[in-house]
Amino acid sequence: MVASLLQFSSDLSLETVEDIVQDAFASAIISWEKDGMPTNPAGWIYRVCRNKALNKIQQEKRMRIVSKFEEEDNGLPILSEFVLEDQQLRLLFACAHPDLSPKVQVVITLKYVANLKVQAIAKALGMTEDGIDKLLQRARQKIKDDKILLKEPLFFQLKSRLPIVHKIIYLIYNEGYRPGSGEDV
Repeated sequence: MVASLLQFSSDLSLETVEDIVQDAFASAIISWEKDGMPTNPAGWIYRVCRNKALNKIQQEKRMRIVSKFEEEDNGLPILSEFVLEDQQLRLLFACAHPDLSPKVQVVITLKYVANLKVQAIAKALGMTEDGIDKLLQRARQKIKDDKILLKEPLFFQLKSRLPIVHKIIYLIYNEGYRPGSGEDV
């Protein structure tokens, strides 16, 4: 759900999207207990997340006075098209943002794209769970403070992000081949 919402709108921060998803699951618990589980639970949650995201965007737009346009270094508008069609792949490249350290890039991708638990990430990287929690907290703060948008990079930016994407895919493969927790692969 986090990946889908980040792809849905670049106007929302990672922290806001996480809050929206949590609120949607809380709404699901209340609604489903009262009305029963819907025939398509994932679709129900996505619709609630999307509606909450739209409400948040409208609220933020009302508060914004000046709109911002993304521009290249020379000040001309970017005309390039996006080339990735898969949402998770888009988010994978987005998490490889050059303003984030390689370790942060790997950890946020394993958390938000691969949906690994903190325990599995810690084991894969030889860190403690507390260390991963703190790293995620600092990463969220940096993304918020530096106004880093986790959105699909433009075509000409993809090549520079490939090395970190390769590392992440390797770590995901290792976790799938030999899971850090549990017996199921």
